[in-house]
Amino acid sequence: MRRARTYGLAAAGLMLGLSACASYQAAQLKPEVLVAPSVAAPLPADPDALVKIAIDHDPAVAAARASLDAALAARKAAKNLPPLSLTLTAEYSKDADTSRPWLYGGAAGIPVDIGARRSTRITAADLNVVKARYALADAVWSSRQRLRQGLSDRHFAHALAEADRTLAEQGEAYAAALGKRVAAGEDSRGLAAQAELDASAARQALRQAEAKIVQAEADLARALDATADTVAALPDIAPPAALDAATATTMTEKALVSLPLI
Repeated sequence: MRRARTYGLAAAGLMLGLSACASYQAAQLKPEVLVAPSVAAPLPADPDALVKIAIDHDPAVAAARASLDAALAARKAAKNLPPLSLTLTAEYSKDADTSRPWLYGGAAGIPVDIGARRSTRITAADLNVVKARYALADAVWSSRQRLRQGLSDRHFAHALAEADRTLAEQGEAYAAALGKRVAAGEDSRGLAAQAELDASAARQALRQAEAKIVQAEADLARALDATADTVAALPDIAPPAALDAATATTMTEKALVSLPLI
């Protein structure tokens, strides 16, 4: 008994010694090991094609489609009859005929699935399908709206940057011209200083517009599940045209009737 206790203490000491020799070093998180964007190829310059890409790669749309598939399967199962049951029994009886001591029996279970019980189950399944289709239509619409907003922001940022670039160039040219006039003694130095301030403000506005372009491209890359470099390679694209009420109603009806149409 004492020898076993000695062996146990020795094993515990050996384990503690080995654990003390072990070292741990935290590994730095590398962004490239995270989930990368799924769209890396050159993007088309067609707004309708971009809408399709955004919808196909939107996780919210994928989740809504999975929910609709589950609701459709549940509705199909709800219309099926409950399973039947069959029970077979065997019993040895001493009171029976000695030549045939085994007694055999059976029972069949046929559930009654009619009336309100069945109709309630099917109606609930139908309502779940309608809710899932509405959720899918909402997810598709939200994905399209995010893409449209991203294209609009990028288009506006490019137009704003172009205007600010023109103003900055004109301001610099005007400040340079005033500087020459001041050097020649034709104008006061205050006018040249004011022109330099205006040119500096125009350059600052240009930098802000370029920052808006970067932010708009980042939002667009998120909507398309693409890299920022891929989106930056796109030309300036005008956003898709706004839908009228009749087209929006038609799209909603298609979404409620059939999954592949959306």
